[in-house]
Amino acid sequence: VPPVIAPETATVTVDKVVTFTSDAIAGVDVTDFTLHIDGPGPDQVVVDEVATAGLPVGVYSISEVYSGDPAGVTFNAAFSGGCAEVADTGVGTMTVVAGVNPTCTITNSVSPI
Repeated sequence: VPPVIAPETATVTVDKVVTFTSDAIAGVDVTDFTLHIDGPGPDQVVVDEVATAGLPVGVYSISEVYSGDPAGVTFNAAFSGGCAEVADTGVGTMTVVAGVNPTCTITNSVSPI
């Protein structure tokens, strides 16, 4: 029986959630955000709730870019699950371990100004 070789990569999933402090605001939803992971490899754009496989182990930054343009709103991002926010920067971090497949959830609470 050949020895079992442990995986040297991992799979990361980014889950984007948008909530509203009052009524939903037109022009603000999950598809308005471009999600990024950046780590030992180059910056990658990832799709909400789609696993990104084959990532080398190491520390990754998780970020988002909002492409919409509604007037009179503010965003408050919170990172949870397999990642945590770095200070109050709007960027999350996670340590990816071989064979472990974490999910980083970014929740934006949207409020009218």
